[in-house]
Order: sequence, then C-alpha cells, then structure tokens
Amino acid sequence: MMILSCMVGCGSAGKHNKGASEIESVRKETENIDNETGTSKEAKTEKLTETTVEETSQNIETTTPEETQESVQSIDEEQNADNRQEQVEQEFEQEPVQDVVEIVEEEIPEIEIVEDTWDGSIPVPISHLANYDSLKKGCTDEEFAEAYQAAMELVTPVMEMDAVEQLVYIASTLRWMFDNGMTYSMSEEHYADPYGYFIKGVASCAGCARATGLCLNILGIPYEHVNENQWSHQWCRVNINGTYYICDAFGLYWGEELEPYKHPNVQS
Repeated sequence: MMILSCMVGCGSAGKHNKGASEIESVRKETENIDNETGTSKEAKTEKLTETTVEETSQNIETTTPEETQESVQSIDEEQNADNRQEQVEQEFEQEPVQDVVEIVEEEIPEIEIVEDTWDGSIPVPISHLANYDSLKKGCTDEEFAEAYQAAMELVTPVMEMDAVEQLVYIASTLRWMFDNGMTYSMSEEHYADPYGYFIKGVASCAGCARATGLCLNILGIPYEHVNENQWSHQWCRVNINGTYYICDAFGLYWGEELEPYKHPNVQS
C-alpha cells in the first residue's frame, strides 16, 4: 500500500511539473511576440517620422521667400481681423444702446419749421385769400398777381371803414369802372376772372363777381359766389354780423338780402 501511494504521489508531482513548464513556455512565447510587435511599431513610427520630415524638408526647399512672406502676411492679417472683431464685440457689449442712440442723434439734421408769417392783419396777402382757388380760376400766377395789385389800389382808401361801407364803395366803384370804358363779353379771354375785369377791361357777371370777391377778400371779408359756374346771373353774398348782403355791381344792387338767395333786380 505504501508503494502504491508513493507511485501516485510521484505521478501527480510529475504532472504538476509538466504543467508549470508549459505555462512558462507560453509566457516566453508571448513576451517574444510582444517584443517583436513593439519593435515593429517602433520601426513603423520611426519610418513614418522620417518620411514626414523628408516631405516637410522638400516643401520648405520648394517654397520661395516671396511665398513664405505672403503666407506670414496672410496669417498676420487674419489675426488682426480677429482682434478687431473681438474688440468691436467687446465695445458693443458694454454700451450698445447708448452708442446707437448717440449715432442716430448725430446723423439726423434739425428740421427748421417755417411758421405762417401772416398775423391776420389787413390787407390779406395773396396766398391767404379766403376764396383763392375760385378767384384765380383762368389766371396764371403772374396774371393773378396783376389783378391782385389793381384790386389792392381800389380798396386802399377804405381800409379803415366798416364792412357795410366797404361793400357799398366796392360795388359802386366797380360799376363806375364798367360804365367808363369796359366791354361786356362772354367769349373774350379772361371774361370770367378778375384779370379780365381789372387789366383787359372785359367781363361778364361772373368776371364782375370775382373782381368784387377779390376786393372783399383783401379786406378780410369772406363771401359766397352765388350761381358760380352756371349759365345764370352771378353775384357775391356776404355775411356781416349775421346779416346777409348782396354786393353786385353788374346787377346794380348793393344792400341787404331781402330773401335768402333772392336778387331784387333779377327775375328767377
């Protein structure tokens, strides 16, 4: 029995020794492989480095001094642009709203407002006549200015009179003008405007009404042109302190209106 046990023990020890030898052999082979692999990697890395250095050297050799200077200048310009952009952004982040407001205030010029220079006194300037559009009908600016000047001379003597006396004076004077050298017409140029009445000496009832109206407006008296632009007798209707008057040199009447829009010398 003891001999058998010894044989068994020796067999087991032999097996263990054999396993240890195999393990050691495998370990050494692994180390050899790792060493070979590391050597291979180092060789490849060294070769790649040598190639890169060689290519870089070739590129440097083939690059001219001018190209090198241009490249450096381009890099500097890009760097400067980046620096300027960064500076602008920093400044804008500090006071963006205030800067914009200051720029706008500096660029907008001051607008000079020209106020109306007429103070409401008499005589009324030509540009402020109450019935300007109707009075100027058919006249150029120059023609209307001539008519305005003639009417101004007519009303100057009565500037200080009351409105009713002014109506009577205007109508009677215009009638006197017509009876002393003027011509009645419904076909002559300017027959229906104040230029025809005051300058050319021709008129119809429409021209007489506008000549009368021009004198009234210069004195600051508004009026209504009755039957304007109609084939009917025309005259000026004036409101003075709530009472309506007729001022009509052609119709030979200047006085109070007896009925609304009724002319005492004109049959309806």
